[in-house]
Amino acid sequence: MQINSAVVLGSDPAGLTMAMALCRAGVATTLVEPDPHDALRVAHFLHRMSVAAQPALAPVVVPELPKDGFPDLAFDAGAGFPADMLDRAGSGPLVLAADAVSGDRQVLGLHLVPPAHLRDLLEITCPGSMPARTQQAVRDLAARMGKAVLWLSPGQRSVISRLRGRLTETADFLLMDGATPWDLDEAMTEFGYDLGVYQTEDLIGLDASYADRQRALPSRNPNRRYVPIADRMVQEGRLGQQVGVGWYRYPGGGGPVIDPLVEDLIREEARFAHVTPRPISAVDVQHSLLLALIHEGMQMLAGGAAPDAATIDRACVAGLGFPQALGGPLQSADDMGLQALDRELARLHQTSPVVWPVCRVLQDCLDTGTPIRNWTPRRP
Repeated sequence: MQINSAVVLGSDPAGLTMAMALCRAGVATTLVEPDPHDALRVAHFLHRMSVAAQPALAPVVVPELPKDGFPDLAFDAGAGFPADMLDRAGSGPLVLAADAVSGDRQVLGLHLVPPAHLRDLLEITCPGSMPARTQQAVRDLAARMGKAVLWLSPGQRSVISRLRGRLTETADFLLMDGATPWDLDEAMTEFGYDLGVYQTEDLIGLDASYADRQRALPSRNPNRRYVPIADRMVQEGRLGQQVGVGWYRYPGGGGPVIDPLVEDLIREEARFAHVTPRPISAVDVQHSLLLALIHEGMQMLAGGAAPDAATIDRACVAGLGFPQALGGPLQSADDMGLQALDRELARLHQTSPVVWPVCRVLQDCLDTGTPIRNWTPRRP
């Protein structure tokens, strides 16, 4: 089986991104958007991205699902699969896929890590009942899209979403404590990232992370420090490059320009939180963000959220733009030395045990003299 045709239901960012990625992989793609205003928005976006000038690489936008024939792949970006597609999925060649999967045995999860044109990673959630030929077809499609594949178990949280969440949270702490978005982004690119946290957020859209935070509110630990700066950005309509203003301004649809109003907003939130800003150097930024990724990576290993350290390192390079020359955060941890890392994390644990809990993986590695990259769970 080869995937040569696809239909994408819904034109939200996930749907539009998937439709464009499929087209670039040579898949004839139809984008279904019944709302005429959203359809017009999509047409304008495609024109602005210069995709419309290359018809072979542009999805066909239609108001409803074609009546005859089924594509090889149907991707649900929130519009919902029609009943006939669900009926067909069990016996025919149709592959049902969605950006977020709740565990439906018929649905394959396909998550393009944003910003998709810069990230070479596709997370796939595969139900155990999925036929082997379907899995192979999707694996072949990922190769045509130029994406490395990270396989997830049903119900497993996105590895990249968790790592990016910790990275962004730590960056937000630094903002509240005295850094600016542009200084922080510059420190990251000097370190070797292709983009800084806030440049990336402007590309993805601040509303996406905002929605994730709102969904997580009921389960959030009230003792964990929370920085509301990004929430206020969204509430003031600063959604990123898509609207011309986010952490940066984009006058005339051009490149990012520093916006002093953002620094005013940050300092105002710091006053509300009774935080006195302090000087934060580029080295402080780079070290803090690296430690956050190392700590989160080890926590994920301990909890079984990733099979091994190499998977986390590859995910950070392909999905976060971490400098490839350094190998990944857990490779960097081994290069730093376990004793030095232990001292750093012990200091951070004293300042905030909730954010920096003691990590079992590091303790195991210290006890056995094993590099973190070689860590495996102890047998009971």
